[in-house]
Amino acid sequence: MQSSNRGRIHAVAMAAALAALTTGGAARAQDPTVRELIRKVEANEQEGGFCASVPWRISTAESEHLFLENAAVGTAEAARFEGGQCSYTYVTQVYPGPSGKCVRYTWWACGPGKTCATGESLYCKSPSGEYERQ
Repeated sequence: MQSSNRGRIHAVAMAAALAALTTGGAARAQDPTVRELIRKVEANEQEGGFCASVPWRISTAESEHLFLENAAVGTAEAARFEGGQCSYTYVTQVYPGPSGKCVRYTWWACGPGKTCATGESLYCKSPSGEYERQ
């Protein structure tokens, strides 16, 4: 009975891993405002006041540090920023760096007067305990 459960758990884990490889973080975004942000990015659209309408919290240096500190593959966050920008971040890789944790993520973002865009960022913990962009 126990080995049968292990086999099912392994099959489910393999199916989940395959799904993760074939669908990006964008496909897993359930929030309609996140889906709209990603749509705007994919359509190469201007921000057009979108970020002012999203119900997401304002990100701070402290909340960004906490996000990176707690990040695991699959962790996602939608946030607004003081300058009027907004973004959705999806963690794709976490690994140990020379001074601690490194976090790679894909982001989709818009900002006032700008065309929405996507990209990838890598931050690693420094000897001081802060995360620095690599």
